[in-house]
Amino acid sequence: TLSKVLENLSKCFQIKRCILVCDRGLVSEKNLKDIKDHKYQYIVAMKSRDNKIVKIIDHDLKTYKKIDDNLFAKEINVSGKRFIIYHNAERAFQDEKERNELLDRITNSLQNLAIWYAQNKIKDQKEVVTRITNILNTRQKRRLINYRFEGTNKFIFEINKKVLKREKILDGKTVLHTDVSDLSIEKIIESYKSLSRIENCFRDIKTVLKLRPIRHYTLNRIKAHIFVCVIALLLEKMLEVILAKKKYPMTASSAFEALSDVKITTNILENETRKFQVRSITPIEGKAHKILGFFGLSKIQRVIVTENSQQPQNPS
Repeated sequence: TLSKVLENLSKCFQIKRCILVCDRGLVSEKNLKDIKDHKYQYIVAMKSRDNKIVKIIDHDLKTYKKIDDNLFAKEINVSGKRFIIYHNAERAFQDEKERNELLDRITNSLQNLAIWYAQNKIKDQKEVVTRITNILNTRQKRRLINYRFEGTNKFIFEINKKVLKREKILDGKTVLHTDVSDLSIEKIIESYKSLSRIENCFRDIKTVLKLRPIRHYTLNRIKAHIFVCVIALLLEKMLEVILAKKKYPMTASSAFEALSDVKITTNILENETRKFQVRSITPIEGKAHKILGFFGLSKIQRVIVTENSQQPQNPS
């Protein structure tokens, strides 16, 4: 797939310099060679649990350069190859929290299973193995837990301390590899982080903006539907940029949720000769008041009355 993309990129666009930013799924010797063969450059995330990568990760944050309040980075050179390791403190905290919660759930389930097996409530060892397999149903769980059977109606499990130690070192860390030599650490990290923003845009356009299902059958209508969704995405991003500039960062989805409390109601009042349409807006408070205030809309007229004269009907 990447080879075809590179081929089309070369044929369709006269780009003097192109740096491809790729996630872990596209990292392979063949793909990196293809990028170089097309005279492009790359910034790629490495599979952090690869033993070769784990060995180059320095867990001592004192040797890292502070990028901002929660981000630290370090550049290393391995056999002439440039690697950048960055540590996100917020993500590290979240990684540790999620792992501890996971281990609590696993150990509680295995402890209960061990008791049932010891009490002969489960007699067949194969049944116990099946249940253990169901509990340790992901690669991460299987890495973290070791177990063995001892004698009759007894099995022992324990946390793999070696793996746990490695997981703690990896908390909050991302390893980037690049052949770009003239960009700073900060620019390399920012370029990679922009990849997640692009992925989020694709997710938003499919879910929030409901690109699919496409209930059109002619080419022009399908193109128009996609065009409208892309314009809506652009407006979303413009909203996020404006909120960020106002030092009130928020995703468009969160902003829409805050604004959803603002409603417009319409009532009709009429008699034989006169008819009034009364449109009223619910109170604008909290986040909605602040967001609309950035656009000068927080003090809009809350009640709008319009009159339509009714001509009396001529008797037939």
